[in-house]
Amino acid sequence: MNNDIVEVIKCIEFYNEHATTLFNGIPSENLKIINVSGDSMQGTFESGDAIYIDITVNQFQSDGIYVFTFDRGLYVKRLQLIKNKLIVISDNKKYQNWDISEEEIDQLYIHGKVMLSQSMMLRKHG
Repeated sequence: MNNDIVEVIKCIEFYNEHATTLFNGIPSENLKIINVSGDSMQGTFESGDAIYIDITVNQFQSDGIYVFTFDRGLYVKRLQLIKNKLIVISDNKKYQNWDISEEEIDQLYIHGKVMLSQSMMLRKHG
């Protein structure tokens, strides 16, 4: 039997005007929240941070941070278009950039674009 505890957040509430500002007017049904795992985006996200994703974005629009599947791997990375290649960038300099060529682009599936992140760092006070 697995004794791990898994918590599921079912609701995070924002005042309407605050949500409109934070998410550029994107309706809540078009946003998903996931937790980042790993250190490849350290400096931007820490492992465990929550990221808010606009799931209406399913193709590369402009440079930014995306959640995507490529070659059977799920990634949260910065994508940048340079000439005819998408450069996949880890903000943690311990990791090398890599690219997705025009020939490989059909293996890319974009799940959404990261709009906002929220630190999940807990600090003990006392």
